[in-house]
Amino acid sequence: MKHATGNFIVIMDADLSHHPKFIPEFIRKQKEGNFDIVSGTRYKGNGGVYGWDLKRKLISRGANFITQVLLRPGASDLTGSFRLCLPDGNDCSGQTARIHDRRGSYFVC
Repeated sequence: MKHATGNFIVIMDADLSHHPKFIPEFIRKQKEGNFDIVSGTRYKGNGGVYGWDLKRKLISRGANFITQVLLRPGASDLTGSFRLCLPDGNDCSGQTARIHDRRGSYFVC
């Protein structure tokens, strides 16, 4: 991502389990709130998983439950990898990113 160009960086699974049709919605959401990161979720609205066995669903739900209890991030899906980021250093590559929600601003590594 260090060498990426353009206005946005979109991270998604190569097997297209994250449908590209949602990218315009991510861009709209980013512009609407001037967010550094817009993350897709499987657990709200029209989100979902298809083709997963019970074990994979339990692991995903369990990991998200534990993070909700311990961290209380206010995000519904912390294990997902469908994201839109800005290419200005506040990205999704493990560096610090700023997140805004109703309680204020947060920095996540």
